Amino acid sequence: MKILAIDTSLAATACCIWDTELEQAVSEEALPMLRGHAEALMPLIKRVAEKLPSGLNCAGRVAVTVGPGSFTGLRIGISAARAIAKVLNIPVAGVSTLSAIAAPAVLANSVFDVVSIIDARHGNAFFQVTTGAGKMLVPAQKSSFDAVAEQLSGRTAQVFGNIDSQAMEFLAKKSVRAKLRFHHVSAPDITSVARLGAIADPVSAQARPLYLSAADAKPSIFKPSIVKASIVEPARDAVQA
Repeated sequence: MKILAIDTSLAATACCIWDTELEQAVSEEALPMLRGHAEALMPLIKRVAEKLPSGLNCAGRVAVTVGPGSFTGLRIGISAARAIAKVLNIPVAGVSTLSAIAAPAVLANSVFDVVSIIDARHGNAFFQVTTGAGKMLVPAQKSSFDAVAEQLSGRTAQVFGNIDSQAMEFLAKKSVRAKLRFHHVSAPDITSVARLGAIADPVSAQARPLYLSAADAKPSIFKPSIVKASIVEPARDAVQA
């Protein structure tokens, strides 16, 4: 099966087509960016698809990052994924941004705990902790950096995420008896999104924004119709190209 993976959750617009039998991406592209995901996404998907004889019609599933991440970026990616899945009549699976960030270390069977962390601004972070084998130790949540430091205390862990050097120094200092190795990751690796999407259950892993703070957890906010002109119609054109 081939998986069309899409990510617009953080500082990149990325897409790949992953072949589950070959266990590799047969086409991929990623553009670093903080803004402009809506304008970049459909042309990028089209370029990725054009590298294969059957284009997007080869895809048997769509995978998309659902958050936490950029409020606007998530909606762009999810809307495109749902539109393409609808046109192709294939399932779409949502992938946690935090899990996608942690995936390379987990897939490599890290001997240490794996921490994925995203800057949530105002002294807060989205984070989760798993074992190197992927077993959840601290479920995804939004917490202050002080609270994150408490959760990391006593751990030997690899930390992956987009926090700046000042935040890293704070965690290293405040996490008592912890041995932390930091890796700056500005956006998930798109092939990790594809691999997680391939093993996800589309029924339970739905393509809906994942909120980790009560103030944002309002289902009515997500309205695909708002981005129809810029995403849904171009998605149909990309499939039919």
